[in-house]
Amino acid sequence: MFKKEVGVMAYEELRNDGQKLADLADARSADAAYQAWIETGKKTYSHEEMWSQLSDD
Repeated sequence: MFKKEVGVMAYEELRNDGQKLADLADARSADAAYQAWIETGKKTYSHEEMWSQLSDD
């Protein structure tokens, strides 16, 4: 019984490590996309600014 629990714990750790790697890859991808956005000179707006611009139209 103890070995089974250790095996389950080991599997959980491997799964979590895989998820951590996927999260790191997602973060790098998002950083690269944000950097490309900034380099194009596009401006970002807050949620309130966006709604204000839409209501002015």
